[in-house]
Amino acid sequence: MKKIIVLLVMLVIASSCVFAATTVKPKVVVKPKVVVKPVVVPVVIAPKPAMLWSVNGGLAAGGGKIGLSVQKPINDRFDITGDLGYAMGNGYSVTIIGASLKMPVRERLNAGLMLNYSSYSQAVSIPGVGDITTLGSVGLGVYAEYMVAERINAQIGYDTRLGTVAQVAYVFKN
Repeated sequence: MKKIIVLLVMLVIASSCVFAATTVKPKVVVKPKVVVKPVVVPVVIAPKPAMLWSVNGGLAAGGGKIGLSVQKPINDRFDITGDLGYAMGNGYSVTIIGASLKMPVRERLNAGLMLNYSSYSQAVSIPGVGDITTLGSVGLGVYAEYMVAERINAQIGYDTRLGTVAQVAYVFKN
């Protein structure tokens, strides 16, 4: 009889465990959805002026040079420049018409390529270039330009027809 009571107690305990196991529902945890919205920050780029005019003076073609330039931005990275200049050496003169493409390298430093047509009044010998026997011809050059002050630029470079070119420019603001 003891065995029957023990069996009944075990059956009651087992059935209550099964019943308890079947009636317990698991807890459902609902996490709120986090919605991340992108923040659009407008980038404001200062507009470049439409055109900049400048007067310049310095050395080119083995003599003193004066000139006038106009600069126009092509895009955010490149500017195109047109130049008209006149140089005087020892007994000769040079008329210069040129164009250049420049881009910023550092904050106040630009680098560029120039293409110049120069017309010499007579055959001469230019230091670094040699003998100029063709009076009118096109030369190719490179230059670096540094903004010394807000309106003053210094430029140094080399051209295959003009030799070393060094000049200072005053830029007129619009």
